[in-house]
Amino acid sequence: MARQRHNAKHQKPSVKHERVERREHKLELKARKHAESEASHVQRAEELDTQHSEYVPSLSVLFRFLALVRVSGALLSPIQDCDEVYNYWEPLHFLQFGAGKQTWEYSPQYSLRSYAYLHIYDVLIRSMHLVIGFRTKTQVFYALRVCLALMSALCEAVFVRSVAQHVDRRMANYVWLGVFGMAGMFHAAHAVLPTSFAMCLCMLGSAAAMVPPVSDVKRHMRNRAVPAIGAFALAVCAGWPYAGLVAVPFVLEEMLVKG
Repeated sequence: MARQRHNAKHQKPSVKHERVERREHKLELKARKHAESEASHVQRAEELDTQHSEYVPSLSVLFRFLALVRVSGALLSPIQDCDEVYNYWEPLHFLQFGAGKQTWEYSPQYSLRSYAYLHIYDVLIRSMHLVIGFRTKTQVFYALRVCLALMSALCEAVFVRSVAQHVDRRMANYVWLGVFGMAGMFHAAHAVLPTSFAMCLCMLGSAAAMVPPVSDVKRHMRNRAVPAIGAFALAVCAGWPYAGLVAVPFVLEEMLVKG
């Protein structure tokens, strides 16, 4: 009995020591986790500060920069594709002046192409004629090209600003510098082609699709769903049907992701 009491006396301090060690270990783990979380918050704050400090031109500045090179392309670049000449400029000439060469795709015998797409430019030219008053066909040609170039520059500027606001500001700078000096955009921006028309609308649709989804249905429809669906639908119906592939990620996100 005496030995048991003696052993119990020696065991009590050891149990207390273990409890103290466990408590200290838990406190140490909590302090370590707190320090790690603070470090991660500081790192995230530094990243956000760096991102917000990254300069991205405003919409108006972007439009001016891009319009400079797009209008230059409209005035200086030759027509690159014979398809643009005979399938779009010639039928548009027919709509404007009552004379023009007809390809077999527009022939009533085959009817593979529709004048619906060209009526968009026909209405645009007639509207500009009421304001400007064209005197020669050359003026009509360059006025339409410059108008398309300005529209493309605006769509590109909206797309870049959406990347800056909803993706990453540094990436937005890479995007606008890329499209500014891109040879393909230099020729495609002012082309009277359904693919160029669809390209501009897909940029607008993608800009709207980058807006994060939210639980507020009205706000979601106003800021994201309606503009994106409208732009993609018009690109497919009036422009190029295969442009609908660009809308696939947006459709999947709308179906699978909830705000």
